[in-house]
Amino acid sequence: MNKIIKARKKILLGGFIATAILGVVLFSDTGAQSATILITWRTQTYVPRDFPGKALPIPGSPITASLEAIVGGKTADLSNTTIYWYLDGHQIGGGTGVWNMTLQAPSGSSGVASLRAQIENLAGARVAKTIYIPVVSPEAIIESPYYNGQFSGESANVKAMPYFFSVADPSRLSFSWLVNGESSKNSGNPDELSVKAGGSDSGTAINIFLTITNPLGASESALTGITLKRK
Repeated sequence: MNKIIKARKKILLGGFIATAILGVVLFSDTGAQSATILITWRTQTYVPRDFPGKALPIPGSPITASLEAIVGGKTADLSNTTIYWYLDGHQIGGGTGVWNMTLQAPSGSSGVASLRAQIENLAGARVAKTIYIPVVSPEAIIESPYYNGQFSGESANVKAMPYFFSVADPSRLSFSWLVNGESSKNSGNPDELSVKAGGSDSGTAINIFLTITNPLGASESALTGITLKRK
């Protein structure tokens, strides 16, 4: 249970960092003092419905970014304004009225991508905004209902929770379970596992490892494990 809480905190932290960074940069403008630039973004990686954080991109994920400018308290019309977009310092597009942009998160290792929008003439000045988007790796969590990893009864039941895979439906993912070094699976839902404890000794340990992969994305994989003990 403690491992699950820590894993959730780690995942949530990434989302909160994304939100915090966004909040810092939205109101820090250059050029025109009366102008505020807003850049928002979203990606379509999978997160559970009850996840309170922000879905984060993995390397290669499509990201949709949108730009809005407020001048004198009113939303500015950017349809005839030249806007250029830069990803990690490299121009990726732009032109007249290009206030939104679809891009791919940088491939390779996870990290932080910088996205910059430059408006050539806003309120009489060239204005630029940079935001920082966390790029993460897919995550796997084994959820169990047992406090401190201790269970009672003949079996232990756990569930797999994937985060940040490039699928809309988690049923498209592959779930592989190992119990005490041996392959194991349920006849029903592949993301759930019921393990018979075997024996009756208190303190009997069950080591469970989970690998989640995306069959359509060779590089999308996450591994995690927990240890449960009978009371």
